[in-house]
Amino acid sequence: MNYSCIPTNESAATAAEPSLAGNSSVSRRNFIKLCSVGASTLALQACGGGGGGSTSATAPIVTVPPPSTDPIQITPPPVTPPPVTPPPVTPPPVTPPPVTPTPVPVWSMIPTLSFVQGVKSSIPIAQYVSITGAALLGISLNNATLPAGVTFNAVAQAFDYDGFGAAATASGFILTATGG
Repeated sequence: MNYSCIPTNESAATAAEPSLAGNSSVSRRNFIKLCSVGASTLALQACGGGGGGSTSATAPIVTVPPPSTDPIQITPPPVTPPPVTPPPVTPPPVTPPPVTPTPVPVWSMIPTLSFVQGVKSSIPIAQYVSITGAALLGISLNNATLPAGVTFNAVAQAFDYDGFGAAATASGFILTATGG
């Protein structure tokens, strides 16, 4: 919308104020007044005011309810706990019974055993074997046949000759040592 504040003739300007007819400076003032009133009216309408014809702008009365004194109840969503996995059950350590090491016999080299015919004698064997950690030593002989007059004495751990056997040679004897 375009508004123009230019009067078409001076008579229109003097019609608004008949006492100022013929005075050009007054007509200019009237022109400026008219333009400024028109411009302010446009500005006021553009800002949303002036529609009611009233010269004083009053704001509408808005009533705001007072704040509530009741506490606000906020219910959180239910919390689902994670599934509970029991810790792994570790059985107590099994303590095995103390292992007593089996004593191992250590043999030294046994020389060739010889007896003199007609002379009673005994050759101990226990001196050629040792067992660490054993309280008792046992020596046994396999079932090989000994020459006449020679016996193995397990209690004395020795070969005994009675002196009456004939001259002979024998081999294949196996001695076994045990500790206890």
